[in-house]
Amino acid sequence: MSAPTAQVDSEAIRQSYDAVLWAPSDVSGEQIRDLLLAHVQLLGPEVSARKSALGDEHQQCTAQLVLTHTHQMLERGVDTTARDVWDLAVQCRALHTLYLQLGPLDEQTAGDDRAADAS
Repeated sequence: MSAPTAQVDSEAIRQSYDAVLWAPSDVSGEQIRDLLLAHVQLLGPEVSARKSALGDEHQQCTAQLVLTHTHQMLERGVDTTARDVWDLAVQCRALHTLYLQLGPLDEQTAGDDRAADAS
């Protein structure tokens, strides 16, 4: 598994999708789209690499569904229309929620190390 190329800033990610989903924003469609795309491109590989660590099969299937839909959206291209930006914000929020459920990679690795030490 490769190391993440950028650090996840949960608060910045949350503010980005909240700007689209909950509050009027003075950020242009292109600016917010590009910001959300960057977040999705950061979170997608993080979630994909660790989705098997989610608690049960239902959660893993949910993660796979979100990842598949996100991949399809990115392949088709995301315009600056309100609908596309809204859809991108929803995907960003879904990926972020899954990422938070997984917890930081270093905590997960530390937990695995502690379990190995206990046996």
